[in-house]
Order: sequence, then structure tokens, then C-alpha cells
Amino acid sequence: MAPTPGEIAAVLAEGRAEMANLFTDSGRITKPGTGARVRDEATGQYTDPARVVVYEGPCRIQVKADINSNVVESTAGEREWTYLTAQLQLPVTTPAGATGSVDDVDVDYVLEVLTAPYSPTLVGTLFNIQGTYHKSQAVYGRYRVREVVQ
Repeated sequence: MAPTPGEIAAVLAEGRAEMANLFTDSGRITKPGTGARVRDEATGQYTDPARVVVYEGPCRIQVKADINSNVVESTAGEREWTYLTAQLQLPVTTPAGATGSVDDVDVDYVLEVLTAPYSPTLVGTLFNIQGTYHKSQAVYGRYRVREVVQ
């Protein structure tokens, strides 16, 4: 017998509450600012507009054991880059106390890890959001991210 919509909702709510306990890290997700680049007359250098915070709050970084988790090396010109892929996990709905909204997170935005009590070396790490995993009955939001290591 198939579960009722109410039973499905109850199971999802329970899973989301349990998942909230695993969001021990916190991060800030930003997107490029709007407006024109500004030229510094003294140096002649241009600066981009300030980045805009889209979401700041609980998150979790996980490396998944699949083909996309391997270290990949690519050579561009004379420079070699190595990058690692991982998964950013966010609450399905924006939790109380968070800034912005998880609904506004999108591809090509940047995550900065602010706190990571169980992996302090992650603090300050930047990840580029590469893609979204869609799921109809999600317990947490999933995003493919890439850390660039030079």
C-alpha cells in the first residue's frame, strides 16, 4: 500500500529535522555585484562591484565517492590546475537566524566556509557552485561544488 501524502510529509519533516543536526558548518554564499567596474585613478586598476550575500547560515560539505569526486588535473597553457569536486548540502528551507534564502542559491555563485568545528582547515575555503541536484522529496538541498587548488 502506497503511503499517503500526510505520511510522506511526516517522514520528510522527520528527516529534515535529523539533517539539521548534521549542519554543523556555516557558510556564506555570494554572487557578483551589479554595476560598473570602478577605476582607481592612482593605480589604473579596475575593481569589480562588491559581491552580494545570497545566503549565510548552516551548511555541510561532503566529498562523495563517485566518478566526480576524483582529483582532476588539467593543463591550461603553461599552468596546471588541480581541482576537487564535492557536494554542498543546505537545508531545504531557510532556517531561522540565517541571512538571505537557500531558494536564491544558483550556479556560479561562491561559497566561503565560515565555521567547520569538525574540520577547522575548511574555514576560509572557497567553493564554486557548479550545479544543482534536483529531488522531489529532498531531506536536504544538494549542490555540486568545486574547490580550485593552485
